[in-house]
Amino acid sequence: MATLGTYLIRLRERLSEPDEGFWSNSFLRATLNEAARDTARRSEALTVDATLTIVAGTESYALPTTVVKVLEPITFTPTGSSYRYPITPIERHAAITRWGMHQDIGSGTPDTCVATGYAPSMSLLFYPSPSTGGTVNYRYAKFPTDLTVTGSNDSSTLDVPGGWDDVALDYAEWKCWLKRRNREMAADARDRYQQGLIGLTDAGNRQIQVPGSIFGHQDWGRGGWDW
Repeated sequence: MATLGTYLIRLRERLSEPDEGFWSNSFLRATLNEAARDTARRSEALTVDATLTIVAGTESYALPTTVVKVLEPITFTPTGSSYRYPITPIERHAAITRWGMHQDIGSGTPDTCVATGYAPSMSLLFYPSPSTGGTVNYRYAKFPTDLTVTGSNDSSTLDVPGGWDDVALDYAEWKCWLKRRNREMAADARDRYQQGLIGLTDAGNRQIQVPGSIFGHQDWGRGGWDW
């Protein structure tokens, strides 16, 4: 990963404009922020391992404001236990079929969850209602945090997956040529971005090359998963 200042220099090199002219530095920084957001949202390649502290009798838990999508595996470990029970995510419309009109009608070990709301206000609902406290381990794809466009964050890292800097630069270059109304250059940069995004999306969802299914070991949820 590179700093915002490094991206700014590299973008200006692509545009053959080493100093502020048609494109201001603040515009280029804003475009680079937009590039990082679009890349993360479309590829889901920026992932975070996270936990939720579960309280007995509480079904709903707020997620971080940067969540794009909750990813599997999701497991529940009761307090005092080493077991990790798998939790299956389902769509909201299927939840009514699963637990009816009253989510808290039963209690036990959560085995199902559903995401509600939209970023930055998403929550996970668990069923059955937890009968004991514990910890939920999960992963999520995240949005990057915008850096300021004034230059004060130029030494901060722009949150783009390592090794894929060119994809973010292609996006930023595309938007710059659109502002310049150069359709030919914009189309070329857009095509490079879209092709790079395909590669990033595939690589981002396969951080480890494993033949067959990630769930191949039938007892993975019983303490066999290394977080």
